Amino acid sequence: MANTLQFRLVDEMAKKYRNVQLTSIENAPVNPVPHDAHSLWLDLEVLKDFISKIEQEVAAHPETPVRNLGLRFYYSAYPSNKDWHTPGYEDIADLLNDPETLQYEEKHTLIAVPTFEKAGHNQDFNPADAATYTGTAPMPSSTIMALNHGSMIPPKQSIGEWF
Repeated sequence: MANTLQFRLVDEMAKKYRNVQLTSIENAPVNPVPHDAHSLWLDLEVLKDFISKIEQEVAAHPETPVRNLGLRFYYSAYPSNKDWHTPGYEDIADLLNDPETLQYEEKHTLIAVPTFEKAGHNQDFNPADAATYTGTAPMPSSTIMALNHGSMIPPKQSIGEWF
């Protein structure tokens, strides 16, 4: 059976976010973010492919079995777009080519990171790096399996949204 929530509950929760957290972010006395994103759309095939790649990488490391795979979604914000063309920002440099995605600068986004159960908690890890199966974080200069690029509203139009 599919997971469900009452329409009214989802509507109330989305409105609460917009009326409280989003309003606070947009009107903050320090570092306000006008017209911050209130939703993020992800292509289902991209999401399924990301999950499939996690499973494939885990299967490639049978010497370190993991269980209860999951995803942790980190609330995040894009950096200033003046940095997007510099080393270290290659993963978002393509956003410079679109006037709409240029507006992602300093706005909310979500980043999905794989997790597995370790000692009763959900541990972040990089399925492509067996060293992280112990819970050890990779070097800051490393790349990790993570999913970010979706369509943020705004700046994308909210056509089709219910909440």
